[in-house]
Amino acid sequence: MKRLLDAMRTWFDSGSAARPVADDGQAGTVDWVRVMPYIGMHLACLGVLWVGWSPVSVAVAIAAYAVRMVAITGFYH
Repeated sequence: MKRLLDAMRTWFDSGSAARPVADDGQAGTVDWVRVMPYIGMHLACLGVLWVGWSPVSVAVAIAAYAVRMVAITGFYH
């Protein structure tokens, strides 16, 4: 449980602790607690196979992508 709480804390504040080391002493292993939301979001995209799509949904997706990319570029500059 402590390891889960440490992973959650470092997820929100990566400077709060050094990167956790696996029990076997191997650094650079995958921290699955932090990876699960990203895996879940990518798997959720497969939901289009069950709910379908429309031209409006594709247009909204393209517009959201464009706005997000402009915002990220603007914030980095």
